[in-house]
Amino acid sequence: MDICGGGDAADVNLTEWHRENCVQDAPDEMLLADFSFAAMVGTTAKKQPPVGRMRRLITEISNLRASLPEGIFVRHGSSRLDMMKVLIIGPRGTPYEYGFFEFDLFCTMDYPNVPPMMRFTTTNKGRTRFNPNLYEDGKICLSLLGTWSGEQWNREKSRILQLLVSIQSMILCEQPWYNEPGRERFPNAAMSNQYNDEVRSWTLQYAILPWATAMGAQGDGEATTVAGRTRSAAAAVPRVAPHWRKTAQLYLRVHARDIIDAAQTALDRRSGLDSTLALMQAVLEAKRVFRNQGYLP
Repeated sequence: MDICGGGDAADVNLTEWHRENCVQDAPDEMLLADFSFAAMVGTTAKKQPPVGRMRRLITEISNLRASLPEGIFVRHGSSRLDMMKVLIIGPRGTPYEYGFFEFDLFCTMDYPNVPPMMRFTTTNKGRTRFNPNLYEDGKICLSLLGTWSGEQWNREKSRILQLLVSIQSMILCEQPWYNEPGRERFPNAAMSNQYNDEVRSWTLQYAILPWATAMGAQGDGEATTVAGRTRSAAAAVPRVAPHWRKTAQLYLRVHARDIIDAAQTALDRRSGLDSTLALMQAVLEAKRVFRNQGYLP
């Protein structure tokens, strides 16, 4: 099923589309263009992998293809199964909803004896910390990665699928303010709600709008935004990696109205509070961009 560039997005079965497209290969050079662990990939290119490592990676990819929950997408290198790009779309009912959150994942030569390495890359160029567990520098605090206390990676039991689902459900959650250790012992609804306002505005500004700005609702996306611009203006337009373009374009076509409605509902619920000012501005900008790019009438 491929309706990008034509057809009625309202008629798309996203569950079916996800199942057909959740895991795909991509040219190695395409992924390496902005891969956090590119240098490590280069140093391991000619090394002989340990016995059983490739078989484990093939099993991992098959497991992902069969079991990834909706909203998680993986692109692995065509000849390097150990190199992956991950896209997690923010779950509904959270301040991250409908946002496009990118991660780089690399399995070192010691895998599966050690966990994969991961880096969060949706950071507003290193300026925005989306979650107590997601740092501006891309660090991810998660026990399975060995960066936090709790259940550690077990080569016999742990899987990449488990790792990605943990990020989707435990980090991109409904009340991320409580992900900071100790806060769960002292509930503070006001602070949690204020933090959600901030996260929701960041999601619109840095995890949705750059994608919508880069791609029109029709055709291959990028050409619709660049045509007619000066060279300097065209260079300023955000870029979406080719391996994510169809996925992001389709989700924006289907959910543009939902994105606005969800943000507006949050605004109405918290009307008049200072913490909603940035969100209000982000909603206005989202409406403008969505209309200009054809995602809204």
